[in-house]
Amino acid sequence: MISYQRKTALKEYIRLGAQALGPDVLGAPPLSSITNKWIDDTRLNFNGSKAENRLEYVKWLSIKCASCFGIEMPKVEIRFCTLNTHEAGRVLFKAGIWLIEIDQKHFWNDLSVTAIVAHEIAHVLLGLRGIQRSSKLDNEELTDCVAVLAGFGQVLQEAYLQRSINPFALMFGIISIKTKRLGYLTPKEIEYISWLKISIEKNLPVKRLCPIDTTSEYVDCLACGSKLRLPRRHGHWIVKCTICKMPQYLTFRTSNDKGSKAYYWFLKTLDQLRGFE
Repeated sequence: MISYQRKTALKEYIRLGAQALGPDVLGAPPLSSITNKWIDDTRLNFNGSKAENRLEYVKWLSIKCASCFGIEMPKVEIRFCTLNTHEAGRVLFKAGIWLIEIDQKHFWNDLSVTAIVAHEIAHVLLGLRGIQRSSKLDNEELTDCVAVLAGFGQVLQEAYLQRSINPFALMFGIISIKTKRLGYLTPKEIEYISWLKISIEKNLPVKRLCPIDTTSEYVDCLACGSKLRLPRRHGHWIVKCTICKMPQYLTFRTSNDKGSKAYYWFLKTLDQLRGFE
């Protein structure tokens, strides 16, 4: 269960992410099992050692990811190094080249590398759009949200928590399981935003529980909080948010509605608490 406070924060991330990505990327289908598909399609015959081939593959992966965000990255360099921070990766812009640095410990982990590259490309997009939050944590969470909206929800979900057995301890008959976390949004939050992605892509309206007062001109979008201008104030309508593109099913109150103010307040509060779930 995601708290109301977190859903309020996610609304802001969704609004900013939607503005950065644009309708074409938001409406594109999410990428499922993309890691294996891309790996199978790109075991190319790069010239060089195995490590050099790996760098070429990750460079190709970054350009492929960039295309999913609707941006071009013709000049990109990949560097694996030891990062002296908690970060798994980072991106820098130097002399017209985007430099993506990834912690050396992820070198051979396809899932982690894909999630890290998707996250860093989201940073690039936000930088190009001039979108930035006040705190570092907010920026990182926003970046994960953008990656999910671009279609990488499944990759981030699978990469968030990875378990592996220590082979050295196993040699002595000791089973030691190492747990590694990657990313800033929780699996529940990734799943929540992924459902929005599906709703937008498949044009699945989310029904609002509370009937709209006929005197209202606007309502808040359940997904991103933007103001939705209402059509004619009677009957049933499907309204699509102009920012995040999520369709929402609206019902206007009629003269036959006998609900009390407390009842309508309860339904409105329930809409706010559940969001678009």
